[in-house]
This record gives sequence, structure tokens and C-alpha cells, in this order.
Amino acid sequence: MNYPSTLENRAICWLDGETKEVTILEGLGIGSGSAAEKVSGDGNVIVGESSDPDDPNIWHAVRWKRNTGTKTFNITDINFRPTILKDTWIASAHGVNYDGTVIVGACFYETQSGGQIEAFIWQGECNTQSSETRRPQRKVLIQRAL
Repeated sequence: MNYPSTLENRAICWLDGETKEVTILEGLGIGSGSAAEKVSGDGNVIVGESSDPDDPNIWHAVRWKRNTGTKTFNITDINFRPTILKDTWIASAHGVNYDGTVIVGACFYETQSGGQIEAFIWQGECNTQSSETRRPQRKVLIQRAL
């Protein structure tokens, strides 16, 4: 698997259609990289991945939620891990619905028999604190060589 370089990648976004000011979407910690994949229809949630601040071989699926009335975002680890915990894996959020309450993604990791992919669906609830900490549901296990 090819992993992005941690220190060279930063997710960014332009808000309100303006290109004068770029908002950097920070990673999960100091020295962690980030990559944005999709934006919710209402523009308030961005999903993607961030490297682990302590291990550049691990990437977490993340959700950036815009702070109301600002140009800042808070990052949340979607908290999806491979079924068989490995030293190296990438979890990434690949899609999001209109209001950011449903996120889909996958986790990629290597085994002796080849690459493994586990898909997930994260379902939050509108306007509740619990949506930030809910664990995603493991929906599909796809086994194939990468």
C-alpha cells in the first residue's frame, strides 16, 4: 500500500465560493496530515482522513464539522478500526449525505493473503451530542488483493 506523506498533506477548503481565504482542515494532532474527500450538500460537514499523530502508518476516517457562523471546523475521528488490528491501515470516509448525518467509507489493510477492505456506515443524529461519538456500523467485508 502507498501511504501519503504525513507532513506534506493538508486538507483545505474555500468557503462561500471565495478563493481569497483558504481554511486549513487540521489533522488529529501535531504533525498529522489530512485529506478531504467529500463535502455535505449543506457545506457544513467535510469528510476524509487524517494520519495518526503518533504513527504515520495509520490513517483515521474523520469528519470536520463547521462551527456555526464561523469559518472554522472541529475534527472528529469516526472511530472505525479494522476487525483484525494491524500495524498499518488506512480508514477513509468517502461519502456524506446532505446534512452530514450519514457517512460511508472503508478501511484498507494488508494480510498474508492480500489486501482487505472493510466498508462502514456512520449514522449520526441531528442536533445531538451522541452523534459525535457513535461507533460506525460494520456493514460489509470485502476480501480482495489490492
